[in-house]
Amino acid sequence: MPIVKYLYNHVDDLCGRRKQGRAFAHNYFSFWYGHMRSTYAILLIVFLFPCNSFGENLDLQSSRYGLLKTGADNSLRKQKRLFKRNRNGFVSRSKLINIHAHFTKNGTSTLKNFTYTGDMRVTNRNGGVGVTFYSDYPKSDSYYRLRAFPGSDFHIAPHGTSITEGDAETGITPLPKRWYSFKIRVSTAKNETRIRAKVWRSKKREPRGWQINCVDSSETRLKRGKPGLWSMAEGRKQWRNLELETR
Repeated sequence: MPIVKYLYNHVDDLCGRRKQGRAFAHNYFSFWYGHMRSTYAILLIVFLFPCNSFGENLDLQSSRYGLLKTGADNSLRKQKRLFKRNRNGFVSRSKLINIHAHFTKNGTSTLKNFTYTGDMRVTNRNGGVGVTFYSDYPKSDSYYRLRAFPGSDFHIAPHGTSITEGDAETGITPLPKRWYSFKIRVSTAKNETRIRAKVWRSKKREPRGWQINCVDSSETRLKRGKPGLWSMAEGRKQWRNLELETR
């Protein structure tokens, strides 16, 4: 039947890119359609197919995700040309302080419980680079952020809320023109938002444990929101291989 064939052939779109999810999905379609061959099989596939059990990988470099750029000094107002998407990822050459870009469309504003990964670097020691997550922009200046500014290590620095306990620093101070990989895992629980993160030199071995493990249990804690980029001051700030894996 055409609709079942379509669903079978487009399972990657339905369940993201995870190999485990794809393999299970193809077997799932084949088994039920092969045994039932009826309208009931179609209903079973469409309404009971357990894609969410495997999560989804979101390629943030894809043009299907818009990029909302906002101005200096944590402005909520849109401002063009501060960040540019290219074939290698994203770049900002702006010398303005505290500018942001936020990934929009396709449900990014309601994302929660995800792992955010990628690489970033700054070419000048007087510049700052980072990524944001659980962002409420442009409604309010609220987000969590993994960043490094001149003379600092990569650390968690929230806006509009606070870290109430735990270790929020990586101990990794970036060198100019060197790529650094990052992994952030954020989880929303009943009474807290937990952030785990690590940073390491790209192409080197990923650390086994989390360098950052901290909690926001304040009344202002963030529970969901957009991923994004943060930039300040001198040099080129660059990002590549940006992905989200939802759970």
